[in-house]
Amino acid sequence: MLVLSRRENENVLFPSLGITVKVLRVRGKVVSVGLDAPADVPIVRSELADDQDYVAAIEARSQTLDAEHRHAIKNLLNGATIGLSLLRRQIQLERYDEIEETLGRLMNSFTNLESVLRPEEPAEREEAILLIEDDANERELLAGLLRHYGFAVTTANDGDQALHAIEDGLKPDFVLLDMNLPHCDGLTFLQRIKAQGKTLPVFAVSGSSPSEMGLEDGGDTGIREWFSKPLNPDRLVRELQSAAAGGTAA
Repeated sequence: MLVLSRRENENVLFPSLGITVKVLRVRGKVVSVGLDAPADVPIVRSELADDQDYVAAIEARSQTLDAEHRHAIKNLLNGATIGLSLLRRQIQLERYDEIEETLGRLMNSFTNLESVLRPEEPAEREEAILLIEDDANERELLAGLLRHYGFAVTTANDGDQALHAIEDGLKPDFVLLDMNLPHCDGLTFLQRIKAQGKTLPVFAVSGSSPSEMGLEDGGDTGIREWFSKPLNPDRLVRELQSAAAGGTAA
């Protein structure tokens, strides 16, 4: 709970919400509090609780938010209305020792309202990589490395499993393909992808050179880059990051 003691002409600010709460005057049993807020942020006074036009305006504002936010805002506004009524009654009864706690609860309501109304920044999209590698230990280590660099990684242990994942709707941005695989090797995977009319940027990984596999260059196989084993992880990450950014690594 936020509990504050304020004197006359002292403010409490909620910068991201645009609300300023100012203690204007303290005269005997009366405490005057000023609230300055943007037009789209409703401020409720207890004497307006029965004002149907005012309630309708708040409802109209609430309709622009999702159900969870509407529920949270209604609870916070209800708490503020009750708090203002309690504060007025405490002043009438001269319960000055209780006023500070009530003011603290009201400030807490405004803090919570600020967090509800503050827009969330959209999450950045992760580039999706389909990693095809038959060695389980190597596959999981490499997947873990790539995830720590912000990539979303789906793994497959051979070309058949990878093809099934793509047929089921997986849409990778890049394929990291071990060329020496059991059952359905790298070349077979590429041929079957091409036969389906799909185009996937492929980064090939192999203990063999392209010429040893009958590939003098990438040709029209879709292979964008060839990485020899043992793999240089830094170079691989750099190339993938460059590809994700739409450039070419140095």
